[in-house]
Amino acid sequence: NAAGEGEFYVTDEAGGLRQLTRRPGLRRTWRAIVPGQFGGSHFTDLLFYDATTGDAEFYAGSGAGGLSLLRRHPGMRQTWRAIVPGHFGGSSYTDLFFYDPTTGEGEFYTTERGGLTMLSRVTGLARDWTHIVPGEFGGSGHTDLFLYDPVAGVGEIYATDGTGGMAMLQRFTGMRRTWQHIVPGQFGGGPYTDLLFYDANAGEAEFYTADSNGALSLLGAISGLRHTWKHIVPGNFGGSLFTDLFFYDPVGDGEFFTSDGAGGLLPLSSLSGLRTNWRHIVPGDFGQTGTTGLMFYAPGG
Repeated sequence: NAAGEGEFYVTDEAGGLRQLTRRPGLRRTWRAIVPGQFGGSHFTDLLFYDATTGDAEFYAGSGAGGLSLLRRHPGMRQTWRAIVPGHFGGSSYTDLFFYDPTTGEGEFYTTERGGLTMLSRVTGLARDWTHIVPGEFGGSGHTDLFLYDPVAGVGEIYATDGTGGMAMLQRFTGMRRTWQHIVPGQFGGGPYTDLLFYDANAGEAEFYTADSNGALSLLGAISGLRHTWKHIVPGNFGGSLFTDLFFYDPVGDGEFFTSDGAGGLLPLSSLSGLRTNWRHIVPGDFGQTGTTGLMFYAPGG
């Protein structure tokens, strides 16, 4: 019955981790922890969401792993499966897209100082989306969304219009049904968001680049990967122009990789002896090092 815990770390360009702070006594039942700019500072803020109670809490980041409460939102829907950050409304604060598979609904919200103002509600969505990935796929200036349905083997890319509207750019059928992680980043050097797909069953990954119409082109494929990566976190860990990745295995291992721009991964560092029960690993600017920091959350025990 131990309370949950959080730990904040900064990274360096050699794949090193340095702890900023440890925060015991966190709620055990946070289903989602979403990074963004919700409070106006240049550090990353966090939204915590508890599906068991319908509570959401916004916290402002203050550097050195500090958090201060911005606002609580009790009584929210308890069936949100995904909460996706992006720029959907045009303000300087991070907006949010909420997805409920039980009803096939999505809602777009703007945020400011921890407030929530609805932009729009979208109905008639598929109920089997397991991944909703934000990125720049359509060139509109607003965040677009890649949605993946493993039951049907379908992926869809939607452009958003700044008012909570969605328009389909591309639909992909016949996709592999065993993608466990889909990670956005800059892996190919183009102006649009690239995607890494990871299949834990096969130990394989594929990198894809996108064009202005949302079309995806294979950049590179990797086989022989570990089958037990639970988290794959993008960020700037190696100092290159391309997105780096942190892989976490709940046996207590972590590995940092840099990407080479051609669909390949280069090892940066390996870590062992990590805690085995991290539920969330959230990237952000929590300190002042110039590289991406990491917030680790465990529900307790």
